[in-house]
Amino acid sequence: LTFDRESAIVAMQDEIEARGIRLTLKAAGQKVGLAEEVSIRLIREKARATKAGARANYGYTPANQFNIDLCLDTISVLNRTSKDGYELTPYELFSGDHIDYIRDFRCRWGELVVVKKPKAISSDLRTTGEWAMVVRRIMNHSGVIKVYLIGSKRYAYRLKFKRAIVPEWVVSAMNSIG
Repeated sequence: LTFDRESAIVAMQDEIEARGIRLTLKAAGQKVGLAEEVSIRLIREKARATKAGARANYGYTPANQFNIDLCLDTISVLNRTSKDGYELTPYELFSGDHIDYIRDFRCRWGELVVVKKPKAISSDLRTTGEWAMVVRRIMNHSGVIKVYLIGSKRYAYRLKFKRAIVPEWVVSAMNSIG
């Protein structure tokens, strides 16, 4: 198991190794790695499948600029997926928390959503509001998602979003991103 050199993990090192699990601590300050020994090929396969799912579901091909967020999201999902022979997921093993599936998996990577809607207009969700693409689910029970705002062409973090019928201009805008 590869994990960040956080104080909570260092304190649990003896307990984890007593379970017969070899623990490798990364250098301080690095991002938390995938909490199991997997090849980069598995991450690539999962990421490609997720990208293909966005293309199949929403009719656009996600641009390469979203690949880092896609890989980070894929790693978060793998950390929260049950493994053969383990009662707990890697996330539950290291954090001690149970997974909040309702919050952490309430949207899909690449999903097109309305993240801000004018208060004065409440009827037609197909044309009003600020459309965005979900590029990462934060997955810490907060329900926060990182999105790419299509109209303003920038990234933001949002807690609230709405699903709606995706207008053609949104799909065109996403397909035109280089």
